[in-house]
Amino acid sequence: MALAQCENAFAFRVLRTHSFRVMSDRQIVLEAVQQMPARASFDKILDEFALLASVNRGLAQAGRGEGLPHEEVVKRFRTWTTKFSGRRKRRPV
Repeated sequence: MALAQCENAFAFRVLRTHSFRVMSDRQIVLEAVQQMPARASFDKILDEFALLASVNRGLAQAGRGEGLPHEEVVKRFRTWTTKFSGRRKRRPV
């Protein structure tokens, strides 16, 4: 999902308004549910919980020093963008 599409996602609203590090898992879930529209589908709720869990795992890994240094991420990103930039362009529909 592109960042622009994620801007209004419930999980990102929770992330912007609260620190994961000071909230329990239960508090994170309750906050996310409270910010969801009343008619949110079960699938959308589960998707948001999966995203919250992924972010929580990533923050825990970073806290343990298991992440990649910024320079390594930039290096890998450049190889990915170079690798896929040569793809054939789509024809207009």
